[in-house]
Amino acid sequence: MRLLVDGHDKNNQMPRGLQTHLLHEGVQIKEYHPPLVLKPYWIHNRMHDKLFIVDGEHLITGGRNLKDEYFGLDCKNFVDRDVYIRGCAAAAARCYFMARWESGNACPTELFGRMHQRKDRAGDEASRAG
Repeated sequence: MRLLVDGHDKNNQMPRGLQTHLLHEGVQIKEYHPPLVLKPYWIHNRMHDKLFIVDGEHLITGGRNLKDEYFGLDCKNFVDRDVYIRGCAAAAARCYFMARWESGNACPTELFGRMHQRKDRAGDEASRAG
């Protein structure tokens, strides 16, 4: 299984426990345009695709993000649509995904490191302020 996430620092906050579990279960995770490898033209070239592809035969796509408020589990919830597609379109989506996965725009995940850097920076700033 492969998971390609947008590497935008402020939007991508995968919990450490979730990432640990996925990696432990053999899920390969890459980031699209991670900020630690930032190139000037990447700042506005984000990946907002949401594709769930199974065996190149089944596809679920839509606008839903992976947050509680997209699944009716929060005080303020969003209404979104998902669509299930089977056949040729799913195979085309798989080709599209694999092209992004294998491109130089996708890098091995650095989510752990970035989460720790954010916490360390916050701690450093708090200690300097105090």
